[in-house]
Amino acid sequence: MAGTFVLIDKHQGATSAQAVAIVRRLFNGVKTGHTGTLDPMATGLLTIALGEAAGYIRFMPDDKAYRATVSFGAVSDTGDAWGNVSTQQHPPADLVTRVRDILPDFIGTIMQTAPQHSALKYKGKPLYHYARKNISVPEKRRQVRVHELTLEKSENDNITLFIRCGGGFYVRSLAHDLGVRVGCGAYLSALRRLQCAPFDIAQAQVLDSLTTSATAKQLSIETALTHLPAQSVDNTRLWALAQGQRECPPSDENEESGQLVRLQTANNRFAGVARQRETCFLPQKLLSWTREKKNYDN
Repeated sequence: MAGTFVLIDKHQGATSAQAVAIVRRLFNGVKTGHTGTLDPMATGLLTIALGEAAGYIRFMPDDKAYRATVSFGAVSDTGDAWGNVSTQQHPPADLVTRVRDILPDFIGTIMQTAPQHSALKYKGKPLYHYARKNISVPEKRRQVRVHELTLEKSENDNITLFIRCGGGFYVRSLAHDLGVRVGCGAYLSALRRLQCAPFDIAQAQVLDSLTTSATAKQLSIETALTHLPAQSVDNTRLWALAQGQRECPPSDENEESGQLVRLQTANNRFAGVARQRETCFLPQKLLSWTREKKNYDN
């Protein structure tokens, strides 16, 4: 298959791997990929790439949006409601005001410590492998981006937040850090992914509704790359690029230089992604059909 995306609204309790496996079976074992896992506790948007679409994930924006509920006054050994939760300290009476006041400190480019119960690797194994065996390992800190962080509502000691962030951001770590700053502890009690740019939860299907491949709504590769400007190439030029002929002369420039663009045929058929350097193109990923025939108009 040429490649498409299937958007799943994952239910609580299912792992991302289970959801991907179900979709893969529906499509007879086709190659699959995804744009970021969701913990079993979390619900919401899981973007699954089928066939050639898996090769284009790296060109997609990595921004994501979540609705998260943070419970204050207790901590969890996993950072979420599915861990061992223990009471720490009663939240202050002005909890909402305090949280609202410190949220701006978590917007922008910040350093974040990954949860010990996470899939981030240390010496080739995920951190949760060591945590489950009570083995201490060095903290893994990394730079992450938060574009938007707002307080949506509060109920008792629970505060619901809207988060728009870049890839690699841990909402569990945010909950923990907020608890530390307020001084009473906190953990993530609910999480729903709303967006995985450029896709939205409103476009997704619940997993149980997928009984055959025909029941799966599929989106084209190009719908994931609308942030890239389109450039039209004639058939002769596209054929040469597909056969490996290099347009850009060798230079001392980094191979990653130049603007990423969507290549299209003269009749607006999506052909792949390239880097544009002035008047030449350096192909990054072309669809397989571009190598199969010269006449792309048929």
